[in-house]
Amino acid sequence: LESALSRLPESEDAEPKALARALVVEKVLTPYQARELLQGRFRRLRFEGFIIRDILGVGGLGTVFVAWDTKREEGVALKVLSERFKHDSGMRARFRLEARAGLRLSHPNIVKTYELGITDDVFGEVDYSTMELFPAIALHELIGFVKRLPVGVACDVACQAAEALGAVHEMGMVHRDVKPDNVLIDGEGEVKIIDFGLAMLNEA
Repeated sequence: LESALSRLPESEDAEPKALARALVVEKVLTPYQARELLQGRFRRLRFEGFIIRDILGVGGLGTVFVAWDTKREEGVALKVLSERFKHDSGMRARFRLEARAGLRLSHPNIVKTYELGITDDVFGEVDYSTMELFPAIALHELIGFVKRLPVGVACDVACQAAEALGAVHEMGMVHRDVKPDNVLIDGEGEVKIIDFGLAMLNEA
């Protein structure tokens, strides 16, 4: 922090943006955090016991953030139900279904779900869940880059995905939304399945 502050210009007009840039360079803040602070949205960087670091993605049910979990003391993927669904009982039930399905599953090819929770804000309850932070890209993104996967790679991806789906079926569930968007692949070729919002739970 001292190193960042020492490089600030003397002009008061430049101070906020210059400070933000310096803190990003020193990795005290992420670019996302700096932008939010410069816009005066500092309250959006804290959520329950989490420190928001970046946006990981936006889906049909809500937004997924890269966050620091102060209880677990590690980075997590924090999924927060979209503002427009906060008072929609059906969408809230679907969000919780996805998280509960994830909590029941434990397999190396499935992104692990840690927690399902509800917090309060001035406008009512907010549903959220936390998951394993898995640095990867979706299968459709990978294909967009390389156009065609080598046969061996395609077979490996399919086999890993099949292992995950087999574990889902053994737990009495059906994913029902298997598509390239929900298949993640990291730099080492490890595959993980995500998004169980349409899973069917067999409670019998």
